[in-house]
Amino acid sequence: MYSTNSADAYGGSAIQLWSGSLESTTGGTYSDMVVLLINGANESMVLNATLADIFIDSGPSGTAPEVKLSWEVRDLWANRMSEAEAQAIIDASSATGNATNGYNATTVGSGRYNATKTSYAQGLKNNDTLLLGNVTTTVAPSGTITATVDSHGAALFRLRALPTGMSKRDEL
Repeated sequence: MYSTNSADAYGGSAIQLWSGSLESTTGGTYSDMVVLLINGANESMVLNATLADIFIDSGPSGTAPEVKLSWEVRDLWANRMSEAEAQAIIDASSATGNATNGYNATTVGSGRYNATKTSYAQGLKNNDTLLLGNVTTTVAPSGTITATVDSHGAALFRLRALPTGMSKRDEL
């Protein structure tokens, strides 16, 4: 990951990469991965993370077996609610003293995941995009994830290993 301005106002790193494993949602050998790109700079930046960077804990210098795979990239924040929708929920809760009173799910909160109706475990099995995020791209073996991240913002992705010998289109 790199940028032209890699220090914040205090001389610290303005950009960060965080990654960690998640339970596989494909039933394959490899765990899903969560990838967080943080931009602490005072300007919007294009951030890059190679598969070697993401899987460094599984093998230094790109030696991790995961680096040799293709990965489906899912934007975990693609289905975030708007600020207006969040404010409407807060206002409804504040007006009645109870988040469920006065809250009309058909006008506010529609398109939100309902864990009371469908468990998270079942939602993951169903490949629900409200939980898994929207597919944005596929990263080829030894490839790089690239995202434009707003000033003092972050991008959050879930990577899912594609079966060897299959393209993204075949899996979906």
